[in-house]
Amino acid sequence: MIRKISIVLFFLIIALVLPKEKVLSYGSVPPSYFDQSSDGISQCVAVRVGDPKTDPNSSQCKQITPPAGSAKTGYEQPKIITPHPYKLGYWQLPKSSDGSYKIYTCSGRTWGSKELVGVLYTVSKIWKQKHPSGWINIGDLNATGHKSHKWGRAVDLDATTNGKDWVADFTKGNYNREATIELGKMLVDTGTVRSIWYNDQAVNRAVLDYARQTGRSKNMNMKPITGHNNHFHLDIEIPLLSVWEPGC
Repeated sequence: MIRKISIVLFFLIIALVLPKEKVLSYGSVPPSYFDQSSDGISQCVAVRVGDPKTDPNSSQCKQITPPAGSAKTGYEQPKIITPHPYKLGYWQLPKSSDGSYKIYTCSGRTWGSKELVGVLYTVSKIWKQKHPSGWINIGDLNATGHKSHKWGRAVDLDATTNGKDWVADFTKGNYNREATIELGKMLVDTGTVRSIWYNDQAVNRAVLDYARQTGRSKNMNMKPITGHNNHFHLDIEIPLLSVWEPGC
């Protein structure tokens, strides 16, 4: 009996003395193992640090609801957004649930900063309220083949008010300049615009005047540049993310 008690005591002492296996919580995981979050805590599963050449499986990420009050003045976030499992600071523009925007690019090119996602979501929502039969067409966010779509702040877009006219595309016969100016002003109202490249100077002057008068996006630049007859190229003012030019 004494022998059995001694053995039990021995193992109890060992259990108390030896360091316990640490159960990792979000707070105790080294930051390098978790990539995505506005507050340094990842919303993704743990992954190895690295930059895969192929687009990651976004199912590794949990869809999350942004905390209340996380949106900055001038725009709001979609109810559900997905952070990139490898690329710090990148979030995916979700498919529209109400038809306020249509995505005309592959899923690999729908990643940008959380701010850019919020701006696109908000302006599309307002556009739909103003033009129930219209929507915004969204092209590449971060993508290869562009000069500046690589820091999380750039996107190409145009729109329609009714499915028949063209907004931010003056190559079409049914070009709607008035609505194009309206779209530019909606972007300005977010207070985030760094620059818009577009080749209709009448639109550019009207949008710039609006920015100066309202004080919103007041330091923005808007000018013509080769290759921008049929869409707005938008850059928002944010700290640059890491360079990333994904393909499809």
